[in-house]
Amino acid sequence: MDIEKLKNTIKKNEGFRNKIYLDSLGKRTIGYGHLVVHEDDFSESKEYTEQELSSVFDKDFNKAIEGANRLVDLDKLHENIQEVVIECVFVLGVTGFSRFKRCLVSIEQQDIQSIIKELKDSRWYKNQAPNRVQHLCDTLEEIK
Repeated sequence: MDIEKLKNTIKKNEGFRNKIYLDSLGKRTIGYGHLVVHEDDFSESKEYTEQELSSVFDKDFNKAIEGANRLVDLDKLHENIQEVVIECVFVLGVTGFSRFKRCLVSIEQQDIQSIIKELKDSRWYKNQAPNRVQHLCDTLEEIK
């Protein structure tokens, strides 16, 4: 898996904002899709540099890889499936993506059509981010 390519894909899909904004669910967010939590020390009125927020992204990305590895054995999966799982965990968090029970079973089985079906059967696809989920499905469709 090309880690830098995946990072760039996630950054592109997330977009970048140098100050706090509300995401599609009304949650405070900054940078490349970083969910602002009470432990963070971000000010509502301050603009941050891309360098500052890139380091936050790198921490979030590493957490997504760790979380993905807790849900599935990434090393046993096709690299496109690895990328999809990591991006799902990046966006939804470990807890959020762990609720995709049937999808996780399909991932373990590397059943591409079932993974796609489960992703498209989600509220995430239907109500929140259809383009994002479609992009993930397209990544899966590339597997030959």
